[in-house]
Amino acid sequence: MSEPLEKLGARVARAQDEQLQDPSRREAVRARLRSQARPTSRETRSLGWRVWAGGAGVLAAAAATLLVLSNRAPDTIHYRVGNAGVSNAIGAPISAAEGRRLAVSFSDDSWFRLAPGARARVNELTPTGAQLRLEQGEATFYVHQREGTRWSVRAGPFLVEVIGTTFGVTWEPEAESFALAVYEGRVQVSGPGIGTRQVGAGDEVEVNLGAGPAPPEPPTPAAPSAPSAPEATSPAPAPERRTRKRRVPKAGAEAPRRVERTPPAPADPSAVEAPEASPTGTSETEDATPVVEAPAAEAPPTPEEDPPWKDLVERGEYVELLSTLSPTQVRQAIERISQRDLVALAAAARRTSDPRTTEIYLAIRSRFPQTDAAAQAAFMLARIEFHDGSFEDAASWLETYLQERPKGRFAREASGRLIEAYGKAGDQARAKAAAQRYLDRYPDGPHAGLARSVAP
Repeated sequence: MSEPLEKLGARVARAQDEQLQDPSRREAVRARLRSQARPTSRETRSLGWRVWAGGAGVLAAAAATLLVLSNRAPDTIHYRVGNAGVSNAIGAPISAAEGRRLAVSFSDDSWFRLAPGARARVNELTPTGAQLRLEQGEATFYVHQREGTRWSVRAGPFLVEVIGTTFGVTWEPEAESFALAVYEGRVQVSGPGIGTRQVGAGDEVEVNLGAGPAPPEPPTPAAPSAPSAPEATSPAPAPERRTRKRRVPKAGAEAPRRVERTPPAPADPSAVEAPEASPTGTSETEDATPVVEAPAAEAPPTPEEDPPWKDLVERGEYVELLSTLSPTQVRQAIERISQRDLVALAAAARRTSDPRTTEIYLAIRSRFPQTDAAAQAAFMLARIEFHDGSFEDAASWLETYLQERPKGRFAREASGRLIEAYGKAGDQARAKAAAQRYLDRYPDGPHAGLARSVAP
């Protein structure tokens, strides 16, 4: 009970005691109480029924309230385009400007990034996922897996259904060209020319509908045959669309080679004996039945070699890995090496300005979510975007880092750079808010002067 209510109760009690101290008043109260008639049994039953009915009504109302709360559908997820506010818009176009990428993040920790010039839409939002449409260009998707997750991406007539994975989709409507590359996990893709199939990590699917069906080859005239044995001809197969599925080969694996073997030559030509004459006067070599030698024994298969990146990783030669291996082999290394090695590979890529630096940092976040390495990757991605002039994307990654590691190693620097990013992006309202947060936490920090000049 609060203090004001306690004081009021004490005052009422004192007033009652004062009233009862007078004997005449006490006798009057007793007389009034004795004069009150007791309720009859009928009145008692009526009163009991009213009490029971009232209690039942309260219980029914409480049960109905609990039922409504238990049956209430969970909230649908929402999203943010770049640094814009939270949105639940359906069907609105989302476009990346030429020369700039655009990130779209969802409240369930999923996201996708549009390449410059790409265009997409959010067609549906549910509590467990979303339906997206890639209308043009290239996009990278990351779907955070949780219970009941259901996401799908449409690109032209193709549908990609996912539960939790990282993959890239390209759709060029003019050329009717579709490409899918799965970086992690597994998806199901369906569409013309490919049917429905499962695609796992390291697999790529490419379909070019614009090429149309291949023209049938002209029939080859058949040789004349005897009347008694006419040739049966089978119908020509139907032309197919040009569809190609590329599987990333294992590093170090070679295509099988056909080995031609010849009998070993004798060491001394004079040691070759002349063939013995047959009873008919002909030599064995002149016989109509040739002698067929047994084939030489096949050599035992050699064990599969280690992928070429394994030795480079063990020696810590990450720059050489990036510069000497093929793109497929580098992709395999990014998908398979440990967290420590992947962080070192990202650092080497950043030092050498390798164009795959962003891809490696995104792989760290998708392969090792909710780790310090994933949070630091967000900070590094912010720096890359900042230096590339993509200040909105830089601010988005800085906000991600501060949300995941508010007291992390780079928290102070991220808070200061966030003021700069919002300021250069022209978002003065968010810049002022970021400046005020910085001054509250780091009043003497290196960005304090900038923060005071921006804060109201």
